[in-house]
Amino acid sequence: MTAERGAPGATHGLLFADLRGYSAFVEEHGDEAAVALLARYRRLVREVVASHDGAEIRTEGDSFYVVFPLASSAVRAGLAILEAARAAEPRIDVGIGIQAGETSEGDEGPIGSAVNIAARVCSQARPGELLVTDTVRALTRTRLPVRFVPRGSPRLKGIAEPIPLFAVLSMDAVADAGPRLARRSPVATDPRFWIGGAAALVVVAAVVAFAARGSGASPPSGTPAAGGSCGRSTAAPSTSRPIVSPPTTLPPVGDVPFYRANAQRTSVYPGPGPVCQPAIAWQQRLGKAANFTPIVVAGTVIVGDANGLHAFDARTGAARWTAAGRVGFAGSAGAADGVVFAADLGGSLHALDIATGTQRWSVALPNAGISPLVGDGLVWVGSTDGHAYGLDPASGGRRWSWTGPPSGAVHVPFVTDDTAYIRDGGVLHAASWTKPSCGTTTRGAAR
Repeated sequence: MTAERGAPGATHGLLFADLRGYSAFVEEHGDEAAVALLARYRRLVREVVASHDGAEIRTEGDSFYVVFPLASSAVRAGLAILEAARAAEPRIDVGIGIQAGETSEGDEGPIGSAVNIAARVCSQARPGELLVTDTVRALTRTRLPVRFVPRGSPRLKGIAEPIPLFAVLSMDAVADAGPRLARRSPVATDPRFWIGGAAALVVVAAVVAFAARGSGASPPSGTPAAGGSCGRSTAAPSTSRPIVSPPTTLPPVGDVPFYRANAQRTSVYPGPGPVCQPAIAWQQRLGKAANFTPIVVAGTVIVGDANGLHAFDARTGAARWTAAGRVGFAGSAGAADGVVFAADLGGSLHALDIATGTQRWSVALPNAGISPLVGDGLVWVGSTDGHAYGLDPASGGRRWSWTGPPSGAVHVPFVTDDTAYIRDGGVLHAASWTKPSCGTTTRGAAR
C-alpha cells in the first residue's frame, strides 16, 4: 500500500528528515566517506518508509520529504528511523520533523502550508530527536505508546503564529530516562501548570552568561546568527553593533517561563544536554544593576536592568521591545498565556504583552525585586509590606492574600496545587487552602 498523496480532504502525515553534521563530516572525513554515509542513511530511511506505507516525495542532498496516509504512521516511521540510525555503526545523527494536514497536488508532489510547517519543524529538531506539532500530538496521543515532551512554541520562518512543538519519546526511551520522565507532565499552555524547584537551567544560564558580560547604560545591541538547511531559518543582518561573531548555526530554544525550573515539573530541562563545546551565539549589553534572572518564552528572552525590561529574540539576539519602569527591574519574571509579569523597583507590578511589550495592567506592589509565579489560575507575588498576594492574571485584582510581619520582605518561592510556600526572613510558612482547613494558615518554621 502506498500513501494517497494529496487526496482532497485527507489528512496526511508529512515527515521531513535531515542528517545532522553532514557538512562537518565531509570536511573531516572527505568526499568518499561522505558518499558512503549518505548511501547508508538513504538506504536506512527508505527501508523504514517502505515498511510504514510511506511515499518518498523528494530527496535533496541529505534531506527527505515523505508523506504517510496517517499521522500515526509518520510518527511510528520517525521513531523507527531514529532507532535504526542510533543502532548504525558508526551512529548516524538524524533530525526529524512531522506535521499533519491537508495538501494540494503540485508538479513535484503534495504542497501547502502543512508541508512548509513540517520542513520548519525539522529544522528545530536536535540530533536524534523527533519533533511534532501540537496537531500531530492531538491526532496520535491516544493511538501511540509514546511520550510527548513540550519543547516550547518557537516562531518558525514564514509562519505567522508560534507553533507548540513536542519531542516524541518511545516508552522504551522514557523507561531509560528514569522516573523523571515516566510521570505525565502538563501541557505548557495549561493555565494551571506551575513551576517549582531550584534547578539551574542550561538555557537560562547561557543567557545570563551572555548578558552579564555587559556594563554601562548604553542601549542594547545584538548580533544575529545565520541558519542552515532543511528549512532552517536565516536571520537578516542586524544593524546593531556586533559584540561577538556568532556561530553558523544555533540550537533550538525551548520555553523556560520561570527561573526556578521547567514546565515539566521535574526541575530538569528535558533534552540530550550539551553535545559539543559551547560557543557564544550572541550577546547584549545591558544597563547597570542588571540583577535580573532572564526567562525564555515564545522564542523570546526577557531580562530587566536599571533602564527597563527588555525582550530579545532567543535565537538571534535581535531586540524586540523595551518597557521602561520606575528605577528599573530586579529579581525575575513569570509568563503565561502570552503575558509576562515583572515588578519594577519603583513599587509596581506590570503585565506586558510578550509579543509587543504593550502594558495590559499595572498594580502597586512595594518590592525589592521579586520573581512572580503563575499557577492555579493566579499570579503569585510577595512584597516588602509583609504581604503575599494571588492576583488575577487578566486584571491584576487581588483574589488571595496572606498577612505576615508588618515590616519585612515576603517571598513566594513556589506554589503547589493547594499550598503557597512563603518565606519572610528566617521563617518558612506553608499557607494552605485545602479543606477542611480552607481559609486558615498553616505555619511551619524552617531553618
